[in-house]
Amino acid sequence: MTPRPIAIFDLDGTLTTRDTFVSFLLTFGRRRRLYAALSMFPLRVAGYLLRVTKDVQLKQRLLESFFGGVSRTEIREHSDWFCREWLPRHRHPVGIPLLQEHLEQNHRVVLLSASPDLYVPDIAAALGIRETICTRVEFAGETCTGRLLSENCKGERKLTALKHYLGWESPAVESFAYGDSRHDLPVLNWVGRGVLVKSRKSVTIRGNDALAASRAAGERV
Repeated sequence: MTPRPIAIFDLDGTLTTRDTFVSFLLTFGRRRRLYAALSMFPLRVAGYLLRVTKDVQLKQRLLESFFGGVSRTEIREHSDWFCREWLPRHRHPVGIPLLQEHLEQNHRVVLLSASPDLYVPDIAAALGIRETICTRVEFAGETCTGRLLSENCKGERKLTALKHYLGWESPAVESFAYGDSRHDLPVLNWVGRGVLVKSRKSVTIRGNDALAASRAAGERV
């Protein structure tokens, strides 16, 4: 039996117009009045921008400061709110129609994101996507520790996680991937057709040309 065509979608900047991780943190902090975490947020981000802190370290520290000790119920309530109130206002004008085309054709669709599983599966469900691969966060019983339970699903690790999840070393003949930055290039270059999603258009990558793809991605690379 010939496998169904498969489409892999990045989340931030591809299906949404803004970064979901930062938005999820800040809206949670404001709604729960986490003033200490909110006040430290600019300093933590500055450390990353100055290359004092690595991206995985920044993610770890932010998750611990905002969600360490928080119940699963509280996080789920905020995730429901986020999908209901934030997501509809930040749907990507290019990425969402592409997603809808694949869903209407009954293709297999997977959401592949570096953002955490505190909310990514809920966003996927809200968008009609059944399968999700993302960064996992640890819980002790019903309480979030804020610690990462998996590698940060970014860059080459995205492709590694995707191959492991699918159980494939080579992509299906009819395979598509959509992303918006250099971190998505390993996946975009692996599939049969990789597409860079920009603010007003999409750019197809051909011939595994990562350099051309980087230039096409423009300021986001």
